[in-house]
Amino acid sequence: MRITVISVCLFLLSTKAFCDNHTQNIHVARIDGSDLLIEVTKPESSKKIPILLAIDGSLCTPSRLGSLMDTFIPGQSGRDDYALVIVEKPSPSMPLIEKDGSFSIGPEFICSADFKKYYAIDQRVLDHLRAIQHLRKHAEWWDGRIIVWGFSDGGKIGSQVIAYTPEVRGAVLGGFGGGISMADDFRDYFICKNMLTAQRNKCLAELNIQFDDIMQNPRTDKTWNGDANTYKVWASRLLLIETNILKDVKVPFLVFHGTEDQSVPVESARELNKQLSLSGISNFTYREIQGMGHSLLSNLPKDESQKLRNELFNWLFQTLEP
Repeated sequence: MRITVISVCLFLLSTKAFCDNHTQNIHVARIDGSDLLIEVTKPESSKKIPILLAIDGSLCTPSRLGSLMDTFIPGQSGRDDYALVIVEKPSPSMPLIEKDGSFSIGPEFICSADFKKYYAIDQRVLDHLRAIQHLRKHAEWWDGRIIVWGFSDGGKIGSQVIAYTPEVRGAVLGGFGGGISMADDFRDYFICKNMLTAQRNKCLAELNIQFDDIMQNPRTDKTWNGDANTYKVWASRLLLIETNILKDVKVPFLVFHGTEDQSVPVESARELNKQLSLSGISNFTYREIQGMGHSLLSNLPKDESQKLRNELFNWLFQTLEP
């Protein structure tokens, strides 16, 4: 294990709220000996505090660059009574940062070999469980409670983390669907949607051949729909239906989804809501966000997205209350 303490007053992280914290970069070994990075940002405090575990989506960029992730920094968020923990994606690639702090990912953006080797839903779940295992033993500042934020792939990963981690007290998960497999998302809502019968049958046949190839050959040197999306990660995503595990989660959790999401259809989240509601669980809340795309910042005015983020953030912290 290696621990590095760094300043968080870096390019995007230059406000006083950031500078009132310090960050530890903790390197631990996966079971195969490869390196796993845990980033812990917390205020200077002598009291024990809970963890906000924030899980970003599938881009092979650093997690800190994910949608609104910088607003989770203690102090910047409006609260300073917790530690932000990020289990970093394997060897992320840094995009070119514009003067206004924005960045864009084009077709020429390449993910690292280590990212492609280790990025898969099941591996990311194991990475988070490994990080929590390490913190159980070594984080003397931790009070033993966790709340989870996850979006897109982070929602899929977070669904399993909250199911398998007894320290979790609550979660907000968005943009991951959860009620329909991604294979059926493509079949029914994206690639083969709105076709005449003969054309649709041909489309489905071709798509099923593609999916069979992915499932039978989960390779890291072949991609589909973007350089971050190897056959390996698709094989770990395509058949997941998070309803299967979320129905047995006991802690409060909220799922939100945008009606204009073009990456994961809102119909999948609606099916999740339907199935969980039919199961009779009382610890589940569903929020459908009119007009929102595949991000809290997508299609919504800045003030509206910030208001929504604050509502979800406050809901999440309420789960820590007795």
